[in-house]
Amino acid sequence: MNKITVLFDGYSEMLPNDPRGEVMKANCSCTLIQCKTGENLIIDSMDCWSGPKLLEALKFHNLCPKDINFCISTHTHPDHLGNNNFFLNARHIVAWSVSHRDEYFIHDFTEKPFKINENIKIIATKGHTLSCISVICENTNFDGKTVAIVGDLFEHENDITDPELWKSAGSEAINDQLRNRHKMSMIADYIVPGHGPMFKVTQEIRKKLEDDMKNADLNIS
Repeated sequence: MNKITVLFDGYSEMLPNDPRGEVMKANCSCTLIQCKTGENLIIDSMDCWSGPKLLEALKFHNLCPKDINFCISTHTHPDHLGNNNFFLNARHIVAWSVSHRDEYFIHDFTEKPFKINENIKIIATKGHTLSCISVICENTNFDGKTVAIVGDLFEHENDITDPELWKSAGSEAINDQLRNRHKMSMIADYIVPGHGPMFKVTQEIRKKLEDDMKNADLNIS
C-alpha cells in the first residue's frame, strides 16, 4: 500500500480593496507519498517562505530531506518549487525536466509516462502551463484507490462548477486543459488540486467535465 499524505492544503484568493492594486494570496498543496517499495516523494514544495513548516511536517512523519528520493514540481511557478533545494539526494522532476545534480535525463513526457515504480507514474497534463505534469498513484491508503496529484490542472474542487476560477488563474492552453481535466477524472478516484483540499471524483464530476470538454470542441468546430 502506498501512503499518501497531503501535508498542506493549498489556497488562493484575491485580496479585496488592497491599496497595492490587484493582489492574490496563494500557496500550493504539498503532498508526501511514502511508497510500499521504499521510495519517498515530495510533490510541490510550496514557496520558499514555507521551508520551516515543510521541515517540521517531514519531521512529524519521521523523515528529513535526505530521505526524499524524488522531488517533483508539477510546473515551474514559484509557489510549487520554492524548497526543492532542500532535497539534494533526490532526483528532481520539474515539469518536463528530470535531473540530479548536473545530470539531465532525457524523457519525452508527450510520448510516454515517466514511471517511478509499478504503482506511480507521471504524465503530461498541458493546460495551466504548456509543460505541466501530474502524478498518478495507484494502490493507495485511500481504500486502495487511485489518487492523482495534478498541480494547477485543477485549482480546487469549486472550479468544476465555476470554471472561471481555473481560467482566471491562468491557462496557456485552455482546450488542452479541458481535455486533461476530463482525462484525469476518468483515471483518478481522488484528486489533489493545486490550491485546495483533496476531493473525491464522483460520476457527476466526470459528467460535468465531459460536457465542458465537448462544448469546447463544438465551439472550435
